[in-house]
Amino acid sequence: MILRGRITRRLVLAFAALALLALVLSLGSIALVRVSHDTLTRVAARAEIAALSARIRSESLTLTDIVRNYTHQPADPTAQRALFDNQTQLLDTLIEQAIAATDPNDVEESIRISQVRQNLIAFTAQAERVLTAYDTEGADGPQTNRALTVLVENYQQPLIHALRDFEQLELDQVKVAQAQADRTIALATGVLVVTAVVVVIAVLVMISLVLTRIAVPLARLRAGVEDIRQGQLDRSVLIDTRDEFGELASALNMMTAEVRQARRQQDEYARTLEQQVADRTREVERRANQVATGAALGRAITSLLNIDELIVRIVDLIRERYGFYYVALFLIEAEGRRAVLQYGTGEPGRVLKAHDHQLPIGGQSIVGWVCAQQTARVARDVSADAMHLFNPLLPETRAELALPLQLGERFLGVLDLQSAKLADFDSDEVTALQALADQVAIALENARLYSELHTNYERLQSLERLRDDLTYMIVHDLRTPLTSFITGLPMIGEVGDLNDLQRQLLNRVVHGGDTLLSMINNLLDIARMESGSLQLHYADVTAAEIIAWAAEQVTMLAEDRRLKLVRQVAVDVPVFQADVDLLRRVLVNLLGNAIKFSPTAGVVTITAQPAAETGSIQFSVADAGPGIQPEHFERIFEKFGQVETARMGRKGSTGLGLTFCKLAVEAHGGRIWVESEAGHGSTFAFVLPLTR
Repeated sequence: MILRGRITRRLVLAFAALALLALVLSLGSIALVRVSHDTLTRVAARAEIAALSARIRSESLTLTDIVRNYTHQPADPTAQRALFDNQTQLLDTLIEQAIAATDPNDVEESIRISQVRQNLIAFTAQAERVLTAYDTEGADGPQTNRALTVLVENYQQPLIHALRDFEQLELDQVKVAQAQADRTIALATGVLVVTAVVVVIAVLVMISLVLTRIAVPLARLRAGVEDIRQGQLDRSVLIDTRDEFGELASALNMMTAEVRQARRQQDEYARTLEQQVADRTREVERRANQVATGAALGRAITSLLNIDELIVRIVDLIRERYGFYYVALFLIEAEGRRAVLQYGTGEPGRVLKAHDHQLPIGGQSIVGWVCAQQTARVARDVSADAMHLFNPLLPETRAELALPLQLGERFLGVLDLQSAKLADFDSDEVTALQALADQVAIALENARLYSELHTNYERLQSLERLRDDLTYMIVHDLRTPLTSFITGLPMIGEVGDLNDLQRQLLNRVVHGGDTLLSMINNLLDIARMESGSLQLHYADVTAAEIIAWAAEQVTMLAEDRRLKLVRQVAVDVPVFQADVDLLRRVLVNLLGNAIKFSPTAGVVTITAQPAAETGSIQFSVADAGPGIQPEHFERIFEKFGQVETARMGRKGSTGLGLTFCKLAVEAHGGRIWVESEAGHGSTFAFVLPLTR
């Protein structure tokens, strides 16, 4: 796949030819240098042998002088004899060194050195005979003189001639080897010059190829991409070659055409949406001011857990604390096929992020490998790791560590760390950084969950506001006609006489209208209390008066269910201050709920007594109904909060009565609660301060 393109094949072939040429020339140069080295070595060896030969010649003359001195009655014959023995040993040592230095494959040299050795052995033997003759005669006698003459004429001279012939042979060989070395060096110099010339020519050819086949088309492609970036989609990239650049230019032109078509479709779609957006804009603008403060506060809170800011902070902090060359964080895309760069440090990170840098999972990169295997991978020497993907923006990377960001079964992405130090990331550091990566994964998941929670919370708030606004609009518009309807109903009796059944039905209609009006007033008052616009009208009142009025309002409902209302007012309950209308409605709501959920022929008890808190009064309404589960105690006081009763198996009210009671009691500075056990009835109680 890599060598399919023409330019790629040409470049590979050119570089291969250049490398082969350089290899051949280098091997030739190495061979010539080795030959030169061997020749110079031989020159040095020959010169050393010639020097040994000259010394042997000199030392042999010295030995003759020692013998001559010995025969002239030396003062210390023993010392002279020792000097003779030392000299003969020296000559033996020198001849052995010369023999060891000669080339055994050189026949002539071997013959010459053998002759020298034989002459030397004969010479030293004759010298020994001279000393023996002297010792025998006891003086410089005729036998000693003849032996000395034979030594000089028959042994010393042949030895000297043999040594000189040998020296001449070695010097001739030195000259031959020196000439050969000079020729070899000259040849090596010529080869190096030719190599330099060939390399320069090859480099010039490569530069020409790059300029003509790569640089010019690349410049055109860059200009085309810049035109696209600036929105000039009507231009095309003109490259008519049949290579990779031609294919890339064709693909770019096709992409530009598709983008032009997509933009036209987008413009058409935008025009279609404009009317819909315009219709909804007015409604959105109306609510925009209401949510502006809440949204601003929400942004301030979520900014501490914003996933993008969190990623930037994490990556910068890791690079700052650990001093890495480059740090980047990748997250898996929704489709799960690529790892997308979220943020990278420095200028390389900015450039890669601007180009939407992505790596395929399982592809040729350490990050892609970690995404596929879901385990850490460390390359202490990236040049030796086949999975490392070289990035020209990060030329100093020498080691790389990719850590999985995983939370349980959920794989989030990869934390990529690159170092400019070779053999970085030892096992202890990898373990510590993996623990850090696990914490990063937890932080990212928390940020994601927080973002989802925040989004869902805002959506729920919007729906609740919409519901409240709609409810307020409905009840506000219903109250006026309903009030007129209820006011006009009693006048029906004045038009003519009504029988008992008609009057009973009329009373029920009036009662139902009053109940509906009470519900509407509850809704309006709840809205006012939530907004803080409801004004309380305090007055002195007694508990007995309030309870009596509330009981009278629900008497008919209690009689319909054959319930008994029991009123219990402690004698020590003092007069207190409250908004009488709100307090009556609180008690009526609590009594109505107790009657509704009490079994037929049961008992509902309403009580007033001093509260445990000093300066407070406590009211309570108890029934014998099905009771309420403890987990629903808070829910039943929320607006529209309803629970299914155990006995009825359905929701029993609109979910506004207890909300009204809670807000009304809290508006007085009190508190309300419920005490209940499933199957054993419920008691709703509230406490009010005696004075405002």
